[in-house]
Amino acid sequence: MQRLLFHEVKITSTDANYEALRKAVDPSTEHGRRLRNSVRILNYTISPGSPTIPAYKATSWEKRLPVALKLFPYLYELRLNIDAVHDLSPSVIRALDNGTPPIRALQIGMRSHPNRTTDRSNVPLQLLQISSWPLEAIVFRGERWPVKNFNNFPPVKHKFYEVRWLCPEPVDSPLEPFLKYLTSNSSKSLQILHVPHVHHILPEWAPSLRSVLLTRENLSSLRQLPQLPFLRELIISGTTNPIAVESELSTLATLPPKLEHLGFSMATDRVKISMLKDIIVSMPQTTRVLSIYTPSIPSKDNAVARANAGRAVRLIGSKKNFSNVSVHLYEGPVRSRVGQVKHCTGSFRTRADDAASGPI
Repeated sequence: MQRLLFHEVKITSTDANYEALRKAVDPSTEHGRRLRNSVRILNYTISPGSPTIPAYKATSWEKRLPVALKLFPYLYELRLNIDAVHDLSPSVIRALDNGTPPIRALQIGMRSHPNRTTDRSNVPLQLLQISSWPLEAIVFRGERWPVKNFNNFPPVKHKFYEVRWLCPEPVDSPLEPFLKYLTSNSSKSLQILHVPHVHHILPEWAPSLRSVLLTRENLSSLRQLPQLPFLRELIISGTTNPIAVESELSTLATLPPKLEHLGFSMATDRVKISMLKDIIVSMPQTTRVLSIYTPSIPSKDNAVARANAGRAVRLIGSKKNFSNVSVHLYEGPVRSRVGQVKHCTGSFRTRADDAASGPI
């Protein structure tokens, strides 16, 4: 049980937290070795300082990142929260590229600071240059991050399987040039592109894409979808305007014929059996899973609408004409079936997953 709890650890900006974790994974003891070998995901925060965190402490946390990574030899994912830090020092970048675990999945969370903004942060661009990390999946999340300065950095050599953008859309420049830079070496490997604000699906992505997430505002990209021969999943997110949902039904006929999973964001009170029927009839015949994503709103009215939506999903499942389609209702964030399959099939699995499977 303790090994499972240590699958993911979070290091907060307190010396006591860091020292306690370091002692818990002391490699001089068998118990510590088992714990350190079981950690796969590290959450870590770098901050420029605050009234409660002096600047010298913040600097020490930046320098401590490579040391913290080396505590866990079988780490595959780093979830790094960046509180308005403009640059990592060259010495920290060198240390990250020298003996840290081979990070395959990277989440970068951009956050603001009372006295600073993220307008000039180069940290994501610096991390992309770490050659010892065989990155396959990258997620940008948090607050708005202007996609600037990437032309001042060398080309990205990583071959990404998955790219997700969970930040607001940049206001000062289009996202496509940065995405082209990011995926310049991923034309044969990129399979999951969940970037709601992308306005054009680049031709170099087309041969390998299996999962695409778009917003309703960018549905013009749907015209390109027949050119995606291996597309298996399409998720349409964004506004829950009922008129928009109905207008999208006519576009479903143009989808690639081998589509297996279709997802819609929809207002909870719009999930009715008539709407579900219209969607299912309009889907490609190969589509076996329909997911409806509704907003998470804690209110009495939403609870009633949620109950009605659940009833509609159960009713549609009982219809013989639709028995070949599985309908799922979710509240909250979009869920990608393709992404889950990638993770569950063990593509990031290492020999340590078996070695650390014994009791602690």
